[in-house]
Amino acid sequence: PEVICRLPHLKRLDLSRNALDGLPDCIGGLQDLVSLDLWSNDIASLPDDIADLRALRFLDMRVIQLEEGEIERIRELVPWAETYFSPPCNCGMEGCRLQVERWMLKVGCWRSWRSWP
Repeated sequence: PEVICRLPHLKRLDLSRNALDGLPDCIGGLQDLVSLDLWSNDIASLPDDIADLRALRFLDMRVIQLEEGEIERIRELVPWAETYFSPPCNCGMEGCRLQVERWMLKVGCWRSWRSWP
């Protein structure tokens, strides 16, 4: 939502598990943002304005099915940030993201995946 862009001094933004399909173009205005958690959403790409987030140190996009080219593009836009991605999936299974989440709960690694800064 665009309302996020009215918080220029926001340091940490957790939008995980919200079925978001994108971010507003104004996201680059969050100049103090250090951590952006987009884990487990339906985002296919990020706006180019993400490159304006010079304070960004952590970007979590795990459990999002991104194309390999998009992963590289994001890494090039924010090379100073630690980025986290799930490997691309070509299983074609409906609800693949949910299968990954269920597996993580079953093997008990949910906490370890969610414990980064």
